[in-house]
Amino acid sequence: MNLVREMLHKNMFLSDVDVLSLMVYAKRTLDLLKEMHHIGQPANVVTYTSLLDGLCKNQNLHKATALFMKMKEWGIQPDKYTYTALIDGHLIIICNI
Repeated sequence: MNLVREMLHKNMFLSDVDVLSLMVYAKRTLDLLKEMHHIGQPANVVTYTSLLDGLCKNQNLHKATALFMKMKEWGIQPDKYTYTALIDGHLIIICNI
């Protein structure tokens, strides 16, 4: 969370969803996504991309693909970072990196 402290120190304010998205990236857990939904804070593309990246880096492509499909179903549009995370995840499996 040093990044958050640095941003606050420089008066760079974050929205609630940005802060929660940073927490998702740090924890890489689906539990936080559920908690965000529970408190009424909708996840955005940054949240989902962070989760997908974590799932892919842990070689859990089945869950990553399922989450990607849900993301699109819920109207969250993937961006270049989302696709990069998925491509990297597949390359890790294919190349045994």
